[in-house]
Amino acid sequence: MGCAMQQGTMVMNVARKGAIRAGLPVTVAGTTIDRQCASGLQAIAVAARSIMLDGVEVAIGGGIESISLVQNEHMNKFHAVDDE
Repeated sequence: MGCAMQQGTMVMNVARKGAIRAGLPVTVAGTTIDRQCASGLQAIAVAARSIMLDGVEVAIGGGIESISLVQNEHMNKFHAVDDE
């Protein structure tokens, strides 16, 4: 899985965590790729290469994003505004 700038709740190999949470056996690999804006595309390319050249039967490639869960100086300040 592609995930740019892993931090907050997305740290510690989020692809591996996702594979385990999906019920896949612990023998299944999970790799997180950080290529900034191209993270998801790179993950798909790696999955395709694994199938075409490495004899992998099934591979999942994609990207994730959860910037709303990242703690930084812009941390969802718009949620704190109450018009009443």
